[in-house]
Amino acid sequence: MKISQKQSDFIAATKTGKYNEFVLAGGTGSAKTFGILHYLDTMCELLPGVRIGIFRLSHKNIKTNVVPSLRKLWKMKDKNIRIVDMVAKYENGSEIVFGWADITKDPDADNVKGGEYTAIYFNEANQIDKKYIDTARTRIGRWNDIVIDGKEVHIKPMLFLDFNPTDNWVKANYYDKYQAGTLPENVYFQLSLPKDNPFLSEEYFKMLETLPEAEYKRYVLGDWSYSDNPSQIVYYEWLKEAQCDQKRSADLLGIDIAYTGADKTMISFVEENRLQHLEHLNVDITNTTLQAMRIKQLANDLGVLPDKIKLDAIGIGAGVYDALRVQDFNVHKFIASEKADEVYQDIRVDNRVEKMKSVIQFGNKRAEAYWNFRELLRSGSIEVLYDKELWEELTNTEYYEQNGKIYIEEKKSIKKKIHRSPDKADSAVIAFANIKKKKTYGIV
Repeated sequence: MKISQKQSDFIAATKTGKYNEFVLAGGTGSAKTFGILHYLDTMCELLPGVRIGIFRLSHKNIKTNVVPSLRKLWKMKDKNIRIVDMVAKYENGSEIVFGWADITKDPDADNVKGGEYTAIYFNEANQIDKKYIDTARTRIGRWNDIVIDGKEVHIKPMLFLDFNPTDNWVKANYYDKYQAGTLPENVYFQLSLPKDNPFLSEEYFKMLETLPEAEYKRYVLGDWSYSDNPSQIVYYEWLKEAQCDQKRSADLLGIDIAYTGADKTMISFVEENRLQHLEHLNVDITNTTLQAMRIKQLANDLGVLPDKIKLDAIGIGAGVYDALRVQDFNVHKFIASEKADEVYQDIRVDNRVEKMKSVIQFGNKRAEAYWNFRELLRSGSIEVLYDKELWEELTNTEYYEQNGKIYIEEKKSIKKKIHRSPDKADSAVIAFANIKKKKTYGIV
């Protein structure tokens, strides 16, 4: 299996015996995760009876990010490792145990505290509370005495972390000390960027070029002095965490009808809260009857009922909506300029729950729907396929506050930045309108 120079340097560092803490930091796509997984898998393969813990923020992150990466690695190595109850079991008795590390659900870090490990790896450690890492140091070295060819061998306890540039404890504990030359001698620290990964595709780099300036500096150039744009409605990191495979099936459709000849009628395919396909309805936009017929035919082919279809009913969209109703195909209409519903949140008062008007209110349905999409994505309640144009549209859309209410910037402003109408983003947002995450809106 071919590896990058950075991965080779990391593996060489593990062989020196100088370090027991390995920290890989830098831009996205620089093969940090894959390098660590390759090393841990090799350790399990060569050393019988070791126990490795791999932790991410959530159980969902493990299932949708770490496990697929490991399976890809095993396929490259022509290996068949079974995962049972979130434990990868090797024939020689070695194990990789997967776990989540969310301090809001586990304030005492019991998910780490309750285990004994040869080594522990925290993937995307910037998302994890430092208490977990401190606790992990007390749990490694407890499964490190093994027998090889009849001889007892002690394996040095090891802690692995990787993360993107983030202005929190990872910067203070590692990056700043690395820059100052004050890192402890037992810590191996490596910086890497996407350009250090020779296996990335040209398409991937083109996608990165679509990121807003602050995110480009952070994820591509490895800039630790970046500052998030507080008005950005969706961040690249959220999309990356929520990425799912493409599949042309649906139980719900969101449709943004083209408004002018320069726009496109876009359809978002959603199944079980996964936006997994986008499709351009390539017909004459002035022919509302034909658009309606094509939409109805598509819905019938997919088995999507009309009450599971949400359609932008402004301008030409109003004509398409009416044409569908004439055919007794009664879809939901979405009118972006309509007044938004008032938002309330639950509060506890004297052991009872009361509803209180939220500090977050919206100027219209468009703002309400975009914010709802933001919250669904941020909370991990939905998944989104990788689509270069969709991600560009979402990450380049901003919101603003006016008279105590939230609004989304006008389309003409977005067009100036990306040189087209955000039709894919609008169809996606419409698809998820009125779908709620488990918790009510919070202050962001």
